[in-house]
Amino acid sequence: MTGLMPFAIIYGLLAAWIVYTVFRYRKRLSSMAGMTAAMALGMGAGLGLGSLIAAWIPESFAESTALGMAAGAAAGALAGAPVGIMAVIDGLLSGVMAGMMGAMLTEMMPPEDVGAIVQWMVVLYSVIIFLIFVMLHDSGHQEESRTDRSFWFRPVTLFLVVALIILFALQHVPGTLVETLPPTSRHSH
Repeated sequence: MTGLMPFAIIYGLLAAWIVYTVFRYRKRLSSMAGMTAAMALGMGAGLGLGSLIAAWIPESFAESTALGMAAGAAAGALAGAPVGIMAVIDGLLSGVMAGMMGAMLTEMMPPEDVGAIVQWMVVLYSVIIFLIFVMLHDSGHQEESRTDRSFWFRPVTLFLVVALIILFALQHVPGTLVETLPPTSRHSH
């Protein structure tokens, strides 16, 4: 399923953006904000990458589950590292659990529905990333003036990026959400 590669790139770039943001504002973040970011990123990355990896290698459930767990754990631990050991543990454990759940979800799906579930995971992950970013932005920018904010660290920038990703996700995967809707739900004007 080489058509899913863009989604893996999207997952990686969004996760890297959040990890960088946590590192950038680590001195200004409360431990609760850092722990929440690590847990949410671990969970979002685990669900998304677990389902994506299971779609890539459907013949090996054990391998896809282990890779999904490792990907989620790595994302959560990286996001928690600048905050402290509690945040690392939170991110690590939520990533392991979500990676397993994402792989199981995709494995249980009929093959014709895998594209749609991957799309839903991209949309869900993008929304989670946006909410984490807004939380980090609010926590990290309390001392900065508006002129000190970089273009890439404004909520409107990430909102536009997430909106473009969602539009991409809804258009570029075989077995799209529109194709999986019941015939009575489709409209043509």
